Amino acid sequence: MKIQGTFTTPASAAALRELFASPTALEQVPTLSDVERVSPEMLTMVFTPRLTLGPVPLATTVTTVSESADTVELTAVGSRGTQSVTVALAVTLDPTGGETSVAWTADVVVRGGVASVGQRVVGDLAGQAIGDLLAASASVAAGVPA
Repeated sequence: MKIQGTFTTPASAAALRELFASPTALEQVPTLSDVERVSPEMLTMVFTPRLTLGPVPLATTVTTVSESADTVELTAVGSRGTQSVTVALAVTLDPTGGETSVAWTADVVVRGGVASVGQRVVGDLAGQAIGDLLAASASVAAGVPA
């Protein structure tokens, strides 16, 4: 399923890009823990989205697929038991004045029993989790507590 979102942050585009290079900085994002760099383009972590269902920690691998001047494409794979989520995420950064407009699109595939919850519910939960994670990461990049 495809989902998307936008928000504006006081963080610069450069600060947002540098955030991915720093596991220590990423651990300041409340929903991320145990962040480790595996290779220049890959990180592993535990992502625990804040959902109305309660905490659902996912062992997650994030890989940079491509980067251009204004867009980063990532693939994230999260799993817990027999449940898994794969997200192909494109994030576009548009610096304007002292802020950066962030637009994102995601193609989300859910596998396991959670997929039976219904595509609309899963889409809403995934959109909330991705939007919250990106906004909290932008807050960390801006030096604002997430």
